[in-house]
Amino acid sequence: MIKKILKFLFIFSVTFVLTSAFLLFKDKFFNENPETGKVELPPELYEGLLSRKNHQNSAQVAPTALESSTLPTSSQTSTPSSTLSPASLPHEARSQPAESESPQVTISDSDILLISKLNVKAPIITPSFLQKEEFLLALQKGVALHPSFAKPGENGMALIYGHSSRSRRFSGRYNLVFTNLNRLKPGDEITTYFSSQKFVYKVEKVITFYPNEEDKYLPKETQEKILVLLTCWPPGSDAKRLAVIAKISP
Repeated sequence: MIKKILKFLFIFSVTFVLTSAFLLFKDKFFNENPETGKVELPPELYEGLLSRKNHQNSAQVAPTALESSTLPTSSQTSTPSSTLSPASLPHEARSQPAESESPQVTISDSDILLISKLNVKAPIITPSFLQKEEFLLALQKGVALHPSFAKPGENGMALIYGHSSRSRRFSGRYNLVFTNLNRLKPGDEITTYFSSQKFVYKVEKVITFYPNEEDKYLPKETQEKILVLLTCWPPGSDAKRLAVIAKISP
């Protein structure tokens, strides 16, 4: 009888400790604010801390409608700036059926991010303004292109942010899109289809840094054609940032 009581008390104690630990750390695990229940994003994304100092207004504006074009040849598809139409995209690069458009974000059924090594395919969504709500909306539909920097294919740094962890409130298809971003190595390819064009980038380095070190590690003022993929790190935490820096392939 005593053994049964001791066994029950042991099981109860273990269960109590595990439950208490889960309740204590669940908000950190899900990357949410315990007071608001909202998903936390890096504040530098929408509070202007990453805004380019001298933004060039001459950047090409993405067309609202895609112009039809012929199916590119193999030599064209290997060129980073080949003109493409939705019909000419590879099967694996075509996006899912267009979702209902929102006035806060720019949505195109041809703007796609592809990372073959990680089996990643996600729509590239451009928020109109640097506001948390708009970044959340963009991240529900894909990955978010920071509107203050260059577009893919342009001179300068194009910055794309994506989630790396799951959240109870954020239940979109792309909440784990950048979970394996640390697996990329120098020389790996990242492909973007943007404004009816294809741009291929090759990874130069993968780095982690603290949130106040963006100016030290991100090439914001570069005149080269650079793509940066950015996410919170490690998955489930916003203690650090992980960035993949890639240069356009000649």
